[in-house]
Amino acid sequence: MRRVAKFLRCLAASDLARNKRVLNNAPGTGIKPRHIVTGLIGVVVIISAIIGHSIASGSSIKAGDCVITNPNAITEWDIKKVGCSSPSQAEYYQVMSVQGGSNGDCGADYTTFNDDPANKTYCLAQRYSFNAPSG
Repeated sequence: MRRVAKFLRCLAASDLARNKRVLNNAPGTGIKPRHIVTGLIGVVVIISAIIGHSIASGSSIKAGDCVITNPNAITEWDIKKVGCSSPSQAEYYQVMSVQGGSNGDCGADYTTFNDDPANKTYCLAQRYSFNAPSG
């Protein structure tokens, strides 16, 4: 009788061990923390790349773009890109050329805007819009 009881205990223990192995190796269970951390890092890198790209390309001013200039207490003057078909004010400028360096000169034909933070010089032609919102 003792042998039968011992046999049944061993059988139950081996079944229990086998069931634990099956549960631990089952697909969809036991996501490891390092996989979660790796996934989160990947998501952060992708979001950072998207935000960085939009910041870098969103403010670049090139020839043909339309801009407005405004006085600024800290930087003296600001330049801001606007839509040529619907500028935010009646008087605006169209960028005729962009020069490297913030100490360029556009001559008498254009307004020279030296942008120290961007290290660029913009040659601007004055334009007027009748579609600008009245303030």
